[in-house]
Amino acid sequence: MDEIYELLVRKGYARSGRFTSQHYCGRSPNYIAMGGGISDSAGLEVARQLAAEHRWLTALRVLMILLGRRQRDDEVAA
Repeated sequence: MDEIYELLVRKGYARSGRFTSQHYCGRSPNYIAMGGGISDSAGLEVARQLAAEHRWLTALRVLMILLGRRQRDDEVAA
């Protein structure tokens, strides 16, 4: 399962995959169910939505997850 989605579940923000796909990711209802995980662009949308809801620390955590992904990708490429 995707780290961002797991975070939203732990915090109690993700009522379902369909809700999370639409409300937080801004994608189609079956986006999470497709199994590819939350992309970086969808992750940014999650952070934006959390910030709009004044869930600042969770938005920051999502951004940290995205930066961690980027750092791992850069290390693999090197």
